[in-house]
Amino acid sequence: MQTLSDQELIALYQNGQESCFEILYHRHKDKIFFSIFAKIGDEDICNDVFQECFMKIIDNVKKGNYDEKGKFINWALRIANNACMDHFRNIQRKRINYVENEHIFLKKDIDLNSSVENQLISRECTSTMHQLLNKLDEEQKVVLYLRHFEQMSYQEIAYKTGININTCLGRMRYALKNLHKMMLEKKLEL
Repeated sequence: MQTLSDQELIALYQNGQESCFEILYHRHKDKIFFSIFAKIGDEDICNDVFQECFMKIIDNVKKGNYDEKGKFINWALRIANNACMDHFRNIQRKRINYVENEHIFLKKDIDLNSSVENQLISRECTSTMHQLLNKLDEEQKVVLYLRHFEQMSYQEIAYKTGININTCLGRMRYALKNLHKMMLEKKLEL
């Protein structure tokens, strides 16, 4: 069986010989994994994308969507590339959702042209916000600080703190969620 071509193994697999796909998997897994790793760089995320990729390959082969005109490995690498692109699109969607939900209530500057009353309210809000920030977990506080006060991108924060971007986004989400909860408890307006 090891000497059969990819096309022969796929034909046998489609006819019910499950072990043929295992041979294909072992024959090409390293090349596919490293193509994913080259694009993503994080081993844990690569493992997830790799598994998704092979699930898509299996589904497509079972459905008869594999076109025998090309080489199997090239077809599989295109699926891997698409899985990577899906991963990056999901990150981008999450990032956009977080940015939309982050109504920037951490404003540092006070408008000196506003009335004295508005300046006092603004200072009080800023003071209250800083008190609430100090109640956050240190990890959440760091991400929030770097994002809003240092105006760093999530990718820059992830690099600077040594965490992956998904962890960074998660910490920001929990920080904002916790701030929102504390503000509701204090009956502050958002």
